[in-house]
Amino acid sequence: MLRIIALSTLVVFANAAGIINFDGIKAELASPGSPNQYGPPGSSLNMPGAASSRFGAFETEALRAHNTYRAMHGAAPLRLNQELCNVAQNWANYLAQRGSMVHSQTQHGENLYWTSANSVPSGATAVDAWYSEVEDYFSWFGTGPTGHFTQVVWKGTREMGIAQSRGRNGVYVVANYSPPGNMQGEYDENVGPIQRISSF
Repeated sequence: MLRIIALSTLVVFANAAGIINFDGIKAELASPGSPNQYGPPGSSLNMPGAASSRFGAFETEALRAHNTYRAMHGAAPLRLNQELCNVAQNWANYLAQRGSMVHSQTQHGENLYWTSANSVPSGATAVDAWYSEVEDYFSWFGTGPTGHFTQVVWKGTREMGIAQSRGRNGVYVVANYSPPGNMQGEYDENVGPIQRISSF
């Protein structure tokens, strides 16, 4: 079932079946470690948030946001994949031309985001919106509209691609994931609770 969630001028679009109040708490994240943790030089891999000639600031910022949230749930860091970025760019361009949100028929996991804001969103803007479903997930135990959150932190996902495109009515962001998340019967082993939390 497809769902649309509207927040002011922000719309988040979900195709899968949840916010813990972070006031007064902080996540203590593990250090990224050596570059080998993320892959050999010249591969499709990229350290979280590191600048790269292959990927721009938007992509690396989105990757950093994903990996920050993933670390909070005990999931390994994602790597950027150029092919997935290309697939995401093609679909974002299509959505911008179409002027409305619809999921592609890709074999990859997919998160969509739209904003009518005049400025182009940062790489973290969409990721923050997707992750905001965390409260509903832990309240509804996966039965609410939380597919964006679960895809962001899905432990079985290893690579991602992300892109944006401006249309007449706003900016469209598409993220693709491989392997895809949100597989029925696999939530317990792939969506971990928040870890390493302490008060300020």
